[in-house]
Amino acid sequence: AAFATAAQGAKADNALQDAAAFATAAQGAKADKLRTELVLDAAGRSGWLFAIRDAIAKRMALSVDREGHVWIAGFDVTDFFQNQAGIVSLLSSFKKITGRSGYLFAITDEFLRICFGVNKAGHVVIDGINLTSLLRTDITGQFTAISTVLDSNDDVWCLGDSLTEGAGSTASNLTYPSVLSGLLGVSRSVLNAGIGGQIATQIAARSGADPVLIDLSGGEIPASATAIVTANTNAFLTTPATTSARAANGWLDGVYGTLSKDNSDVYSFQRAVAVADPHPLPKEAVFEIDTALLPDRTVIIWAGRNDNLITSADAAFDSVVAMVEGLTPVNPRFVIMSVLNADDEPIGSAYYDAIMAFNKRLKVKYPRNYLDVRALLIQAHNSGLPSDVADAANDIPPGSLRSDKIHFNDIGYALIALFVKIFLDNKGW
Repeated sequence: AAFATAAQGAKADNALQDAAAFATAAQGAKADKLRTELVLDAAGRSGWLFAIRDAIAKRMALSVDREGHVWIAGFDVTDFFQNQAGIVSLLSSFKKITGRSGYLFAITDEFLRICFGVNKAGHVVIDGINLTSLLRTDITGQFTAISTVLDSNDDVWCLGDSLTEGAGSTASNLTYPSVLSGLLGVSRSVLNAGIGGQIATQIAARSGADPVLIDLSGGEIPASATAIVTANTNAFLTTPATTSARAANGWLDGVYGTLSKDNSDVYSFQRAVAVADPHPLPKEAVFEIDTALLPDRTVIIWAGRNDNLITSADAAFDSVVAMVEGLTPVNPRFVIMSVLNADDEPIGSAYYDAIMAFNKRLKVKYPRNYLDVRALLIQAHNSGLPSDVADAANDIPPGSLRSDKIHFNDIGYALIALFVKIFLDNKGW
């Protein structure tokens, strides 16, 4: 926005103030609140080929769209330069610098102060700050290097409940994410983020898609001590399947720390770095989970089985949508898995109809990303087993692949992994 204002002739000596502030923040100022990522989308499916954005709010500071237009802070700079009347006279205060100056190209104000330039080393410099050098050396852990982003797009993040966690398998390496990891090869990482018993809103919160509002005892984050959570809008670490302690890192009202749940389901927050004074906390402060680079991965979303799809289908559907929208907007790689029906939910039953209606909504919303694993499992029934034939007739995943009424055995999970692998291959992912 400051660049556009300068280009229009207003206070050219203050051009790119916002870019300078952006670069200053990148050098570490308030690093607990600003994390920036460099992301690429060569296919341009998102509408953007390239973007620099902040990792929390996904706001794009600099981007290039599919038409090759450069955008800064939501302003189409290319369109402005191509179409603005009187642009030649408007640019009279800017000067192109020759290589003898140390710059191959630069935009300066009337006093020859460089607002934006490319030096002879090919480094981008904004307001005297060498962003190229900064990206390469000074901000490890705060910025995402190009190679890291490209690699992370090939990795896989499996979000879900007990079906993702692998309930019913005989070993941790026989869950569908583990088997998928073997099918994809050692060059790709597959993370199993399944927690048994969770509903879609909890899974969405763990993905960082749904904000969690928290109150602490005393109304503040202590300078060093742990504070008990007195109110929590989404108990996303809790599950009826187990009382195990769990934890998640993130920012509570901008303060980085760990939100924990003990075996008694008591939540608490501990800041990562002790300080001299406590941090006053407003009511219903936002906790933003630190998902690191996970939203840049290929994401498999399998949620809704534990929701009541007769009474709460809208909430479950909205949570799935939130998970998709919470992903990197320039990374379209995600898979939505269909909800399964249990062996006591045959065709014609009320809950069967609710599941089918929910799956139809998912398919209509995401036709190119929807994987009907339920139908594929039914097709894989053993026609030589009367019980499997009966299950298929009732449109139920076959008992020969299940360990109980809903979960799978090792063969069933291996088939699910194979279905996902084929789907990814067909997508070129």
